[in-house]
Amino acid sequence: MKKNGFISTAIIYTFFTTFLLLMIFLLNNYSRVHFLLDEVKNDIKEDFVEDDLRDVNLYIYIKNSGSSNYEPVDVLPGGNYNLDSQSCDYDKAYVSYENGQLVINSGGRTTCTVYMSKN
Repeated sequence: MKKNGFISTAIIYTFFTTFLLLMIFLLNNYSRVHFLLDEVKNDIKEDFVEDDLRDVNLYIYIKNSGSSNYEPVDVLPGGNYNLDSQSCDYDKAYVSYENGQLVINSGGRTTCTVYMSKN
């Protein structure tokens, strides 16, 4: 081996090769992580867009059999009910009651109020 001053050329080539391999490794990791981050960002954006399109607030009022007043409930209880009336803020939205389930059709954000009574 030929020596150039204090450091031999083999050591210089070793450091250069190690540095080059480290840079390739770091760039490869950065590009992979950057691609994954872009995918996650797109998934999050799409999730928020879908949530914006489906933003429906629903208030359910059920008439007790013993009184003529409607009382608010958090969950539609089991059993057969009649849909007495419904109203939504968005003009094109409507609520229907099919097979024991409330079905809401809305093209945008809306708040719907449903009044029901037990059969």
